[in-house]
Amino acid sequence: MVAANFAFATEALIDRVLVYGITVLLLWAFVDCAFRRADAFVAIGTLQKAVWLLIVGVASLIMVWQSLTFPDMGLLSWLGSFVAAFYLLEVRRGLREAIEGPW
Repeated sequence: MVAANFAFATEALIDRVLVYGITVLLLWAFVDCAFRRADAFVAIGTLQKAVWLLIVGVASLIMVWQSLTFPDMGLLSWLGSFVAAFYLLEVRRGLREAIEGPW
């Protein structure tokens, strides 16, 4: 019985850490998106800046709400992690290369 309680407590702690981490990544992505030039989004051939701000902003609000109410790794957490990963790894990299050059 003690081992089961420890396992559940450990799982809950890991879920909280993951949800808080995803929330921080989404907030970072939103701030990064807000400070990028709008013409760079057009230059790399992705969605417009306003659309990315809407996508990342809504995902950020959902994750902040979830981290404050019920920090559990559910479907919304996974969707938020995909939005953060795609923006930070694909779009942000393309924006940096468009503005600063590939090197």
